Amino acid sequence: MKEDTRRKIEIAVDSPYSQEFADWLNEKGHIAFVGRTTENYMNGVCVADDNNASRIMRQLWEEFREVYILSAESKKTMENGSPPDSPIHNN
Repeated sequence: MKEDTRRKIEIAVDSPYSQEFADWLNEKGHIAFVGRTTENYMNGVCVADDNNASRIMRQLWEEFREVYILSAESKKTMENGSPPDSPIHNN
C-alpha cells in the first residue's frame, strides 16, 4: 500500500506567492491555506521547529518555484526579449 503523503500546510501570511503556493499545494492533493501568522506549519507542527517538516517544505517550495515562478519568468523573457529585472527590453 502506498504511503499517504498529503499534508495539512499553513503558509505564513508574509510569504511571497503565499496564495499561489497554497493553490498549487491544493492541486497536488495537500490541504493548504494562507494562515494568519508569520510562521509555516505542517500537520500542526511549526516548520521552524522540526527538521523533517522544514526539509519537506523546502522540497515543496523548490518544486513550486521551478514550475510556477521560473516558468513565469521564462515566459516574460520570451515576451520581452530579455530577462525580467533586466534594464534592457525590446519595445
